Order: sequence, then structure tokens, then C-alpha cells
Amino acid sequence: MLRNPIYAGLIRIPEDADEQEELIKGLHEGIITEDLFYQAQSMLNVNKKSKNKPNANRKRDELPLRGNLICSSCGKNMTGSASKSLTGKRHFYYHCKYCHSERFRADIANAAVVATFEAMRFIESTETLFQAIVKEKILGLSKLPKESPELIKKKIVEMKKKIETAQDLLLDKSISSEDYKSMRSRYDTEVGNLELKLGEDVNKSSQTKKNIEECLNAIKNLDQLYLRANLETKQKMISSIFPGKIIFDGNKCRTERLNEMISLIISTDKGFDKKKAGQHSINPMLSGLVENTGVEPVTSCMPCKRSSQMS
Repeated sequence: MLRNPIYAGLIRIPEDADEQEELIKGLHEGIITEDLFYQAQSMLNVNKKSKNKPNANRKRDELPLRGNLICSSCGKNMTGSASKSLTGKRHFYYHCKYCHSERFRADIANAAVVATFEAMRFIESTETLFQAIVKEKILGLSKLPKESPELIKKKIVEMKKKIETAQDLLLDKSISSEDYKSMRSRYDTEVGNLELKLGEDVNKSSQTKKNIEECLNAIKNLDQLYLRANLETKQKMISSIFPGKIIFDGNKCRTERLNEMISLIISTDKGFDKKKAGQHSINPMLSGLVENTGVEPVTSCMPCKRSSQMS
């Protein structure tokens, strides 16, 4: 109806071999103006183009690995989309739009990544190493050399001794009262600055300890943190933990490069063995670095092995 020119007092002349399709004024009076009709056609054409746009770039909760999953055949990023079954149910798949050689069910690949996070449950003996690494990273953010609390306390004691010495000199009349006041003011200021600095260092140390505990709690519960996260946070977690991206072959995952901190912790345990140059395997059921929870992966695929091959 909205595309029928009759309502605007126009008649459509069909295209023929010599002439293009044309709209001409008819003998009847239109119920809408020609301008309104053409405005409606423009809006309808815009909506038609929008509906015909592919959905490949739209973010979907069912496709959290999109952007971080690469094709093992051509090495390019895989995309994801939905496909309808005969019953009308939608199933999501990751697939390569370049070489078209790989296509996986999204729920299976997603479950493999969750199982990998679940496998990253470090035994208690690794926590000390983890804390040392995090502390080094946090303290390394400041390039300025810092005085230890012990050194600051020592300087405070020295300043207070100087104040006592100045008092003795005043009593012996070795210095004037004006000199004493000047010296006392200078020493009091230095003591105040040192005590303030000591307090700041104590607060920073307390905050550092809190940050380390939060990091440790997060790394020990990556799977739960990941499952509770929204799509944007999930994708940030994946890109942070697997900067080398993930390759999934339908049965297991692997990555060229793990997050530096996790890689350092993993490399300390013999349960994570090298497979190829630059690639590593993670077997959560065998690794001494991962707590043996006795929980099998929820799908037939094993959790990702690190290429740091994750199985």
C-alpha cells in the first residue's frame, strides 16, 4: 500500500525495451501529496537496506569468543552466526569466512574455554609465587626509588635527637633563643614530613596487600568470574589471558601466547609440558599446578591446552 503511487494521484508506466519505468500524473485526485509519497519511498528504501545488512558484526552473548578465535587453517579471525534447524531452533556456530574450512558449534567451543578457566585453580604452594609476581608488578608501576619504612623511622629518631641537642645547647646558652626556635621549627617540619610519608607508605602497603588478595581471589575463581561476567567483560578476560588468541579444533584449544603472569606461574609446574616451539599443554587432571577437582569437562572436548595446547 505504501508503495502504491495511485494514492498520490500517480500512475506507474512499466519499463519497456526503450523507456525506463516512469510515474505520471493520472486523471484522478490523490489522497496524499506527491512530496509525502516520495518521502515515504525514501524512508522505506532506507529501512529495506538496514534489514538486508548482515548480522555478522553484531555482538551476541552466545558468541563471546568472536574476535579472539582464529582459524587453524588460515590463521585469520573466525566470525560467528546463527543457523536455524528444521524445528526452528537457532544454533550458533563459529566459522571461518576466509578459507571456509572450519566450523564449530559455539556452545562446545565456549564450554572448552570455561573448562580451561576452571582448570586454572592453583595449588596452595603457588600462591606465594603469585603474590610475589603481583607485588612486583604493582610496585613496578612507580619508577621513583622508595625509602623503606625502617629507614624513614631511623631518620625520625635522628631528627628528634637533633631537637634534644638543640634544647641542651639552649640551656647551656650556647645558642640564642632565636636560633633555637629556627632550628626547632626546621626539625619539627622534617619530622612531620617523614611521619606523613611513613603513614602514606603504610596505607599504600595495606592497599597493595588488598589488591594482591583481590587478584589472587580472581585468578583462583576465573571460571565463576567469567560465567558471571557480561559479554564485554568476558571478551576482555579472554583477550587479556590469551593475548595470542585461541585456536579450537573441535576437541581442544591452544594458544600461541598466554598472559605473562599466568605463564610464569604455569611454567613452574611440571604438569604443564611443552609440545611445540612456543606452544604448551595444560591438562587439568594431571597438572600438579592445578587442583584435582575430579570434575570432567561438560562436553566431549577437553579444556584448552596452552600452544600454551589447552586440553
